[in-house]
Amino acid sequence: MRPQTAPQLKSFQCRSCGGSIQLRTPQAHHVACPFCASIVDARHPEFLLIQQFQGKLAFKPLLPPGKRVKIRGEEYESIGYLRRTVTIEGTNYTWEEYLLYHPHRGYRWLAQYGGHWNYIKACTGVPKVRGDEAQYLDLRFKKFQSAEARVTFALGEFFWEVKRGEKAAVVDWVSPPYVLSSEKTEGEIAWSIGEYIRPEDVWKGFALEGAPPGQVGVGPSQPSPYEAARRPMRWTFWILLVLLVVGQFVFVGAAKNGVVHTERLAWTGAEADRAKVSGIFEVPAGSSNVEIELDAAGLSNNWAYLKLALIHAETHEAYDFAKEVSYYSGSDSDGPWTESELRKKAFAPSVPGGRYYLWIDPEFGVAPKPAGPGPPGTAPFTVSVAVYRDVPRWGPFFLALPLLLFPYWFYLWRRRSFEYRRWIESDYPMPPLVKMQSGDSDE
Repeated sequence: MRPQTAPQLKSFQCRSCGGSIQLRTPQAHHVACPFCASIVDARHPEFLLIQQFQGKLAFKPLLPPGKRVKIRGEEYESIGYLRRTVTIEGTNYTWEEYLLYHPHRGYRWLAQYGGHWNYIKACTGVPKVRGDEAQYLDLRFKKFQSAEARVTFALGEFFWEVKRGEKAAVVDWVSPPYVLSSEKTEGEIAWSIGEYIRPEDVWKGFALEGAPPGQVGVGPSQPSPYEAARRPMRWTFWILLVLLVVGQFVFVGAAKNGVVHTERLAWTGAEADRAKVSGIFEVPAGSSNVEIELDAAGLSNNWAYLKLALIHAETHEAYDFAKEVSYYSGSDSDGPWTESELRKKAFAPSVPGGRYYLWIDPEFGVAPKPAGPGPPGTAPFTVSVAVYRDVPRWGPFFLALPLLLFPYWFYLWRRRSFEYRRWIESDYPMPPLVKMQSGDSDE
């Protein structure tokens, strides 16, 4: 609906308020008077009044018609300003559009909603749409929003027929930092593509003082601040994980895991309150861990609390431990059952070499009965001990693993939270976290 010929006059008087209107482009179609916002047909020989504005000019655009602006190093002149509104579930949502013009580069738009800005131009081709996805210039877009938009206010001149109340079916697809939009009116569909632009760059291009106002939420095309760290975080995580796993297997493979001493200590009923010591054994030289395996026997529906110590025979330096063993059995409606905790391990992380012995003092829930008929020395309670030197340990590995995972999980959570705040404003479900520009999956 562009004009066939450019108007001969460059200025005229508004047919509503009499204000002087200066035309800025040869393609001017409709002009909204900057003084009274009434709309005039700039192509008509008499500049016919199309629509008279009934109200006050309550909106003052940041970039009034006639002002120069520099965006992305390109200079344009502001020629038009629109306010457009959609109504969703009874709530109005309004955004601003600034129409920019350059004699050689043509038209551009700056659109602003909630402090978020997009630099927009008309598509040179028709995007391919398949369901909720669209493709344009090798970019894949996800459908974000669809609504009926109407013009609620206008100032300046436009190369199409602008009227207050004019409606268009608007659909937006996003692939941050880009937004693809279609506007359908009677018999016409117009496509445009926009790129997110920082408010600071807009303020600088407008030559405005101070700082731009704060942003509301996450803009539909706002690039994620976490996207640049996606690959470094993922590679760092996998490299550190491989190093951790390889280091653990090297540590396990290098561990000697040698048996230092084995012995069986027994208690009769009369000895239930006595501590016992093992024979003296040699722990090889060096400083490494020691693990003591305990295997109790002789308990029946009873428990024993074992206080034990690994004691150096010369210096009497002791490594103290405490373990509880128990055994219970019975039967119920489901049949016989047992609960056995007779095997326990005690661990000392760094023990110097030397001559040692074990001291064990049991405390029983119910004192063992004296030995009954049987071979001499029969005991109701025994503890078999085995002492190992330089045992491979998996505890540090499983402690380091969540410490390694946490930063990556935290990054993924922040990234997903950002996308959630973006898509909470959408009519459509949040898509998987993928790099939509290249299509490579992130998780």
